[in-house]
Amino acid sequence: MKKIFLLFLALTFSLFFIVSNTWAERVDSKTEQAVEPHVHKLSRGLVNVGTAPFELPKQMIKKAQEGNGPAGEFAGYLTGIVTGIGWTFCRFGSGVVDIISAPFPGNEKGLIKPEFISDEKILSEP
Repeated sequence: MKKIFLLFLALTFSLFFIVSNTWAERVDSKTEQAVEPHVHKLSRGLVNVGTAPFELPKQMIKKAQEGNGPAGEFAGYLTGIVTGIGWTFCRFGSGVVDIISAPFPGNEKGLIKPEFISDEKILSEP
């Protein structure tokens, strides 16, 4: 009788764990699918607001790489300042919009491309 009780108890516990894990995975996946776009939008907004000032040196380097010779590089740095200031405001504004609109659906792809400042490679390989 004791062996049957222990067997019954072991089967009950194992069934409980199998059912609870399956139920938890199903609930987590549904919750995760519903929450994931909002969390991504909020994190993208925070990152873009924080990294917006780095657009200035990034654009300066990009424009300088487009120049031919030292004079072209110098001109690239100067025009990169203006371009960088514009991109800084765009990235900051996109981040603010993402932060404010994070709880609401829509705008999952972002307002600015590349989505993050680090998504674009600026230094050329030698």
